Amino acid sequence: MSECTSEAHLYRKTYVLNLIDNLNLAYLDRQALCKQYNKKKSSLNVATYIISGLTITLATCSAGVLFTIVGAPLAGGLAIATSICGAASIITTVISKKTNIKIKRHYAILDLTNQTITTINQLVSKSLDDDCITDDEMKSITDVYKNYRDKLSMLRNISIIEEDSTTIPLIR
Repeated sequence: MSECTSEAHLYRKTYVLNLIDNLNLAYLDRQALCKQYNKKKSSLNVATYIISGLTITLATCSAGVLFTIVGAPLAGGLAIATSICGAASIITTVISKKTNIKIKRHYAILDLTNQTITTINQLVSKSLDDDCITDDEMKSITDVYKNYRDKLSMLRNISIIEEDSTTIPLIR
């Protein structure tokens, strides 16, 4: 019985096909996450623009009303509303920065997954030309996948550090 018709070969072939399927699923999941976070980013941008515009409008109205003696009590209420909108603007800005970090991470992982799929497919197509996955070819494929897992872990850790450094500044 040759090496290519043995149970070991069938195991290797099944393993590689499952590996490719898992990478393709990871790629599709990551694409969906990118789309979801892009929608979130768009919504956050709209909210930030609205809140910033409202803050500027309230501050201008507050200053204008303050110049009239009769409107002084109203100016206090407008100042409080301006402060609330300012705080909301800071919060949406921080959330937007964290979202941008996540978007960059998802696209980096999407690229990494795509490169890994391409590399493994090239290795598999070479080894399946003769319908045989040798030990060396299998080692090359598993090394590519191990490299993918290591880079994936590194990308996730870098992203967590960046997210932790983006905090809401203290207002004193």
